[in-house]
Parts: sequence; C-alpha cells; structure tokens
Amino acid sequence: MKIIYVTVLIGLLCTLCCCKNEGQYSPDEQKATSIPEIKDTLSAKKLQYSDLLPQWAFCTESYVVLIDRSDDAIIKVVDAHNDSLISAFGTKGRGRNELTHPCSDCYFDKNVKGELCMLVPTSQPCTYVVNMSASLAKGVCVVDTVYKEDGMSLSSRLFYLDGGKKNVLHKEMWFDGDASDVNNVRTPELMVLADDSIRLSAFSRLIRVDQSFAHLMYRSTCALNPIGTKFVEVYNTHNTMNIYDMVNNQVLGVQFGNEGNLDEIEGKYLNASLEKAIKELKIYNVLCCASNDYIFVTHEDNITIADSENREKFSPSLLVFDWNGNCIANFALKENLVSIAYNDVCKKLYGLDYNDNLYSYDMKDLLPLYKKKNRD
Repeated sequence: MKIIYVTVLIGLLCTLCCCKNEGQYSPDEQKATSIPEIKDTLSAKKLQYSDLLPQWAFCTESYVVLIDRSDDAIIKVVDAHNDSLISAFGTKGRGRNELTHPCSDCYFDKNVKGELCMLVPTSQPCTYVVNMSASLAKGVCVVDTVYKEDGMSLSSRLFYLDGGKKNVLHKEMWFDGDASDVNNVRTPELMVLADDSIRLSAFSRLIRVDQSFAHLMYRSTCALNPIGTKFVEVYNTHNTMNIYDMVNNQVLGVQFGNEGNLDEIEGKYLNASLEKAIKELKIYNVLCCASNDYIFVTHEDNITIADSENREKFSPSLLVFDWNGNCIANFALKENLVSIAYNDVCKKLYGLDYNDNLYSYDMKDLLPLYKKKNRD
C-alpha cells in the first residue's frame, strides 16, 4: 500500500511539474495590475515652428530632440524650459559628421569626457554617436564615432552604455540558424554584454499559433530608463509588459487590463489562419517612453491589425506605470500621436501627431497627485 501511495505521489508531482513547464510565460516574478478608469484628459499645448517635419521626439536633461525629415538639419533641439527651438544640425549623407536613415529608438549617454551624446541607430545598420554638447556649442553636427553592426537583424537593437563599456542587446523574435526553419525561431530576450554576459528572458517557449503570424505576438515597443539600469518592453498585441532589471538580472512580468492575456490569446488563435489573425487580433499598446520614475504607454482598446492603417479609428489613452509594474494613471488623449518623450527636468510629456505637429503636456502636478492616490 505504501508503494502505491508513493507511486501516486510521484505521479502527481510529475504532473504538476509538467503543468508548470507547459506555460509559455515564465518571468522571474509575475504580477497583474488593473487599468484605472480615465479621470482626466491631458491638456495639450501645440508648439509652432516653421519648416519642421519631425518623425520622432526624444528627451534628455532640459532638451527635447527631434529627428526631422529634412536633408540639411536632421536633428532639431528644443529648450524644454520655454519650448523654443534653439538649434538645428545634421546634414543627410554618408560623409564625416553626416547622418543617414535614422531609426526611431535613439537614446542618450555620456562619453568618457562626461559630454552628452545622442546615439542614433540607422537602418544600415550602424549607430552614430552624436556629441550633443559639442554640436550645440558649434552649431554643427559632431559625430564622435560610428559603431558598425554588420549582420545585425532588423528585429534586434544594440544599446551602447557607459561610453560603450556595457552593451545591451534586445532581440525581438529571432532565429538561431536558418530563418526558413520554424524550429529555429526563438522568443524575445535581453542580453547584457559586459565582462560576464547575462541573458534574460520572460518566455519558456514559443506561443502555439501558426508560424505565419507568430511574429505578431512578439512585436513590442521598448524604452530604456535614462540611467541605463532598467529596460521595458510593452507588447503591441497583448497586455503584457516585461521590466528587465539589469542590476539584479531579474525580469518582472506584468499583465494588465481585463483582456489581452497571453494564454487567452494562444487559446483563441491556436488553430487560426493568418487572415483571421489580421482581421481580429487587437493592437493594445503602440508607443512607449520612460523616465527614471515612470513608464508611459499609449493604449488602445478597439483597434485591430486590419484597422491599423486607418488613423481616424485611433482613440488612445496614456497609461502611466511605475517601475514596479503598477499602473498609477490612465489619461485621455485628444491627439493621435506617433512619438512620445518625457522630459524629467521640466516634467513635460511631448508628442508628435500624424500631421507633424508637436505638443507638450504639463505633468508636473498630475503625476505626484496620481502617485499619491495609488499609494493611498
């Protein structure tokens, strides 16, 4: 009889272990957070500049830096204190101190001299290190160096931190070997490339859907905190956020909202076709930026992939999270934005819309109020 009991107990333990391993989502720590009801609509101030064709906005110190579509001044700099345009530089080209084909995920760092630099990834692929301190002083673009990234996948991005001493590689959905073989597909991960390389991932296996649209499940919008210690990826087609702590080498997984759960989506689209996925799969989260205290995400409720080209259907709200994964605020937005950035010095959010308009949103009083409400 004891032998039977032991056998049954071992069987139950094996079943539990198998069930645990069956799940696709396995961050070091996992939590669920609700999305608060919308209480306030953010009031926008439209900023007027002549000859401005901005694509993306970024913030550092007291500056707002715009990547522009013009050929003679790709980088435009705005003083966040008074929202005045103070400098424009960066000729389009392949020569020394020229730029070509910038991408949307620029970021900032200090060089060995302590000078402010903007790192500008391009589609070549390579990353230009633009010395912002020298460029602002001289009124022309000064490129310290160019990091060549031969063989880098378009779904990966390499961040050079601490003057290039510590590098962070973010891979979206990638292939370990032949890209035509579905058995080589791998889930997203973050690699910290230093003396001791660290590999961080929140997934134990691929989502079980047809490989023709599995990549749609891993598309994300990402942000690095200004001091370079944490990285966040927010997924477009499900309400999941992964917060990578690069100091403690931990991944916090956050599922938020009442729908868009990973397991729910896997069950719904397990045997679905690509056509069904495009028609029905929702786009929840579109844009993301971060400060050292907050994560900002533009959020949708009723947009599908098929609707994504119809800008009139977008009706975003702005979710604000802390770095512990708590959603502390949900603001209505009147503007359909294509890029957002937060200036921590002046406590302003900046946004670009589809018509090349730049807006500022004063968050100085709102964020402390909502943070206190969430704490209480």
